[in-house]
Amino acid sequence: MSATPNNQHGSLETAVAGQYDFTIGEVLSEAWARIDGYKLPYAIITSVYFLVYFIALVLVIAGLGEEESARAQAVIQLLSFAMMPMSAALTMMGLHMAMGRPITVKQLFAYYNSKGLAIIGLQIVMMMAIVLGLLLFIIPGIYLSIALMFAVPLMLEKNLSIIDAFEASRKAVTHHWFKLFGLLFVMGLILFLSMLPLGIGLIWTMPMMMAVIGVLYRRMFGISEQADSLLL
Repeated sequence: MSATPNNQHGSLETAVAGQYDFTIGEVLSEAWARIDGYKLPYAIITSVYFLVYFIALVLVIAGLGEEESARAQAVIQLLSFAMMPMSAALTMMGLHMAMGRPITVKQLFAYYNSKGLAIIGLQIVMMMAIVLGLLLFIIPGIYLSIALMFAVPLMLEKNLSIIDAFEASRKAVTHHWFKLFGLLFVMGLILFLSMLPLGIGLIWTMPMMMAVIGVLYRRMFGISEQADSLLL
């Protein structure tokens, strides 16, 4: 868990103006270096995440029965909304990795508070925008699926509104959209290949994926010294 040079910190203003740059290789290299000391904690945290989801899913299905399959689908969708604060916490752990800060199981539940509804609201707005974009000749949806990748951490770390976080992410990413798409494509390929040997490689590549997001976010937007208070 190493410190970060100050010249690798961006800001909201410079990111939106497009005043940042990176190479795919250097981001992947730093993310790989950053997972040292995080593999076991992240494996435990993600295991808790999937266990909570599995238990909740079993309880939902057991409580409804086979004849209520249509209702079950709706309840399962609501369950996915209920898990969104946890998913946001996993993303924010990537920011912690990028700054060499600790991650814990407790942090997984950090956003079941006043921020939880805002997270769900932003995710719904993002999903609606992406689906609408996919319906409009597909390309706008693909564009937004990448352009909005930082909306949630921006809302949480910079205390932005839903609309401001949406727009800040979109504007900042647009300047280097193809490079970010390329980075995520390469990281996705690494994740896929790591699944082949019985999924053992995911022990390294899952935290690496979160570290990639964290490293990118730090280089583009910067991370304040008070960000520790977001994940207690």
